[in-house]
Amino acid sequence: MNRVVLPVALLLLLMITGTIMWWRLLSALPELPRLTYPAQTLYLFLLLIPMAAVSAPITLALQVIYPWYLEGPHPGGLTPLADQVLGGLLMWVGAGLYFMCVFSMRFFRWTQREDRDVPVAGRPLAVLGAIRVGSR
Repeated sequence: MNRVVLPVALLLLLMITGTIMWWRLLSALPELPRLTYPAQTLYLFLLLIPMAAVSAPITLALQVIYPWYLEGPHPGGLTPLADQVLGGLLMWVGAGLYFMCVFSMRFFRWTQREDRDVPVAGRPLAVLGAIRVGSR
């Protein structure tokens, strides 16, 4: 029973924390709105820091970090240290590229929006929507 509960609980914890992390960027609820585009860009940039803080020491370690990792086979005939470095590089570079792509998309969407914005005074009423005057 315990062999099933722990992995399921860990998977649920990872899914919940991932949802919380992406919520501020992808929210469709007016009660919990998305961050503004400048804040989204800063948020994504700041997410790169903890990722690098975890993956850089794994990649740059001079010896295998986890002693039990020395036992058992490693893919492609790699040594345990080479396998650890490869895993750290995948975390650091691979996830970093993904975050930078999302960061770039948000940044360019922000700049396109800034270029297109027309002052509210110059917009036609159809764009602004129905304005109710004196209604309660």
